[in-house]
Amino acid sequence: MFVRTRQAMVGLGKRVLMRRRGYVTAAPDVRAIRITAGAGGEGAEGAEGGDLARLLIRTALDDGHVTAHGFTWTALRSASTARGLSAMAASAVARGPVALAEQFVVEATARLSADAALAAELAQLQHQHQHQHQHRGMTARVRTVVARRLAYVQPLAHVWPGALALMAQPAHAPAAVANLAALADEMWHVAGDRDARADAACAWYSKRGLLAAVYAATELFMTTDKSPAFVDSLAFLDRRLQDLASAARASNDLSAAAVFGFKSAKGLLASRGLLK
Repeated sequence: MFVRTRQAMVGLGKRVLMRRRGYVTAAPDVRAIRITAGAGGEGAEGAEGGDLARLLIRTALDDGHVTAHGFTWTALRSASTARGLSAMAASAVARGPVALAEQFVVEATARLSADAALAAELAQLQHQHQHQHQHRGMTARVRTVVARRLAYVQPLAHVWPGALALMAQPAHAPAAVANLAALADEMWHVAGDRDARADAACAWYSKRGLLAAVYAATELFMTTDKSPAFVDSLAFLDRRLQDLASAARASNDLSAAAVFGFKSAKGLLASRGLLK
């Protein structure tokens, strides 16, 4: 299973020299490959096809049915009856609850670049840290972006373990891996990463593996966090980011950092049930 998963991750992008977002990189362009859900590659709604399926997915996510019932067939049936249809109409969503989970992930990741409040906060951080060490300012911005992406999940934290369990099933693992890779890339981009070094391909994989591990570990922690406003989860995030910074300082060469990132990503995927 691990070999296939690793091949899927590497296959997301070929090492072609390209100009991307105003800088040159030899790293794979994950964002050029649509954030995927299942086999459709266009999000759960696109993968499902059919106006009724799209309507029910939207209704379930937007009108509180997932909040009340989780990522389940019950939520889809509730959405169906809310639309004046028979509960049996939920079967139009062929992939069922996993389509709900994948669509939520796709939209939450895309939401980062459209979040005006987040952009304003990042601009303020950029101004505050303009005379400080570059890495310190980047760490602050990455922390802000990760915290905001987690905030999108917080209203559903009580049902999110069910979504993680669905996406960890072997049939859905390739989409989960692709979406996690796309999320890590998007978070670095929104934070303002523009690494144009000659060894950018190695750095690209390493940094995204590390950030994916940090994000998913914090997300898992958050599902059991009962603290007010998830302050314990944010403290957990800060500790993981400190670990990441320490690993970077301890690694004098990128190959060592890449190994650390690969091992972190492997442990992360295992914790989510994506590796056996």
